[in-house]
Amino acid sequence: MLQPPCTLTVPASRGALHAAAERVASQLSSAASAADVVVCLKGGVHQLPVPLALGPQHNHPSGRRVIWRGAALPSAPTTLSAGAPLLRWVRCSHLDPATPPECAGPEWDGVWAHAADDVPHVTRAALPFRQLWVGAARP
Repeated sequence: MLQPPCTLTVPASRGALHAAAERVASQLSSAASAADVVVCLKGGVHQLPVPLALGPQHNHPSGRRVIWRGAALPSAPTTLSAGAPLLRWVRCSHLDPATPPECAGPEWDGVWAHAADDVPHVTRAALPFRQLWVGAARP
């Protein structure tokens, strides 16, 4: 089955998906098109700094479809991510005064830890994390 052509192509860059949603809403509000609107997401990681909210303004006024489609290439999968990279890992040691309080006891010696206050938009209420990915895989 042939897929409809892309109306809009979105690169995998920070904020591009939100900008595309605004463009789609703008196009739909000013167009009397009878064709489907197809938003094609290029392969790569589409980083979401804030949640992407689609509402009634993203519905086609003529009742046609609005399709959000990822790249269909196994070599370049499309990923939507609101995750944050954890960059400041420390190896716990009860003898090291720089060890975070979360791993201060001797039972934590040798364990790698990351302080939650280094992750943007995360509060203690959000802990523990629901998902942890290491090298594109869940450990």
